[in-house]
Amino acid sequence: MKHKKLIWAGFIVMILVQLYMPAYVIIEREKIIEQGKMWKFKTQPVDPNDVFRGKYIYLNFTNSELIASNFNEVELGNAYVKLIEDANGYAIPSIILNELPPNSNDYLQVKVTLNPFHLDDTEKENSKVYFEYPFDRFYLEESKAPAAELTYARATRDTLVSTCAVVYVHNGKSVLNDVLIDGISVNDSASD
Repeated sequence: MKHKKLIWAGFIVMILVQLYMPAYVIIEREKIIEQGKMWKFKTQPVDPNDVFRGKYIYLNFTNSELIASNFNEVELGNAYVKLIEDANGYAIPSIILNELPPNSNDYLQVKVTLNPFHLDDTEKENSKVYFEYPFDRFYLEESKAPAAELTYARATRDTLVSTCAVVYVHNGKSVLNDVLIDGISVNDSASD
């Protein structure tokens, strides 16, 4: 009898854990959107043959580097960039730090991929710190995917069309919320 109670208790705990994990992810995402600050990241054209893999759009960003001579040493791996808006309202990185300042919606966690701080000062002057944003794929509803692929591919080849990712940032964490083509959601433009 005691053995059956343990099995039932284990089963109930397993069900609760399976319900908790997706709920936690959803709640955390909604918290970032609700409490975070919205940023628009300008995207740039990519190879048209590699625009769409499966059911997502691959995003390539124009600002993923900073001049190394302007900063103290930044380690490879996780770091934080301070975001500011350019004249057109797009997010651009301005400084990079190893630690996240407290309570900030202006700092985004990134992954530093190339760090020239081992160079001497003369070599470092024009070198850049390269980093990757934590979002480079925008997942779409399966029925809208083919039309969105074509719309986004055409938009990224046309220099007169602006494409950007809408991202919410809260305490270093981010949520990619939408991709806009000339101010219209790729989901809406794909259904036209």
